[in-house]
Amino acid sequence: MFPIILSALLDEKTDETEFETFVGEHQSLMLSAAYAVLQDHHDAEDAVINALTSIAKKFSAVSKLDPKARRVYAARCARNCALNIYNVRARRHKNESLAETELPDRAVDGEIDSLIDKLTFEQAMECIVKLDDLYRDVLYLHYVRDMSARQIARELALNRKTVEARISRGKKLLAAIMKGETE
Repeated sequence: MFPIILSALLDEKTDETEFETFVGEHQSLMLSAAYAVLQDHHDAEDAVINALTSIAKKFSAVSKLDPKARRVYAARCARNCALNIYNVRARRHKNESLAETELPDRAVDGEIDSLIDKLTFEQAMECIVKLDDLYRDVLYLHYVRDMSARQIARELALNRKTVEARISRGKKLLAAIMKGETE
């Protein structure tokens, strides 16, 4: 079914039947190559569709390759698309794991929030200004503009878990600065 959809991407309409033949000949090889990387049938299918989309866009050049080179090209293209999916999935998993391991300690957060509540706006701003940009922007939006982690993530084009981790770390740094000034 998808060769018909992908045929819309072909640069020359005369290539449609040749493209469908290409897909029929190489689809199982491409699926095997993608599955070898991803170990998941659905992700492998996604990788093959991505590879076929890429191939369809430049099929006039691919069609000029000899049959063995076409086979190698199809397998490599599927493998590369699978690697892209694998790398995105690995980065996402790493970010989620990092965010989970650094969830805020509620007791510490409560203590920090009570310290911040005792400060005047000017005192709080003086402490926030001393932080790195990474934490300063997030804490400014969180405390001064009273934005949630989701709103801050949208505003700064960041992942919500990243924002939550920065708020937590920033609060700890802010508490250290505030304690240093009160002593």
